[in-house]
Amino acid sequence: MSTSKFIMAKKLQKVQDNLRECKIEGPSLESLIPLIFEKCYEEKLTFWFNVFENEIVLNLRDVEQENYELNFRQHYKSTSTLDEFKVQLLFNVFLLWKNTNKSSVASSAKKESSKTEQVIITGDKPTPPHIREAIKKIEAKGIPVTVEAIQNHLPLGQMSTSHRMECNKYLKKMMEAFE
Repeated sequence: MSTSKFIMAKKLQKVQDNLRECKIEGPSLESLIPLIFEKCYEEKLTFWFNVFENEIVLNLRDVEQENYELNFRQHYKSTSTLDEFKVQLLFNVFLLWKNTNKSSVASSAKKESSKTEQVIITGDKPTPPHIREAIKKIEAKGIPVTVEAIQNHLPLGQMSTSHRMECNKYLKKMMEAFE
């Protein structure tokens, strides 16, 4: 992992930790943007959305280092409003589902997940589908998401060799980022 991505991952983690202390009443863009912006500002980060045909990109950039940037992409279908997908992307990137009223967010996320195939990209590598599924299982159990927990929830017996190798490389990069 490059130095810039490592630094950005650490800053994103600090923002996520700071947001975990905040209480979020409902999933609306008007309430989320100022709160997230404030926490990003503390870490010298800024963010914005780019919207393309069937894809929304959340760009997270270091204010002091212009080339330090992470991009998170989510595909969407035009059946819902763009704001709903922006909210979902903010919840996923900043881990806001951990500190909200779970019933309102869960019903919204369940409705949206049936409409989209979420692909979050940090830097230039997409998260493998098996790892995304393992994270969903971990979150459903209420266990902290760690590299070890992900490894324990991967269906290794059902995975091909190439999928195992892909997951192992991804997890190795995750461990390197937090060392």
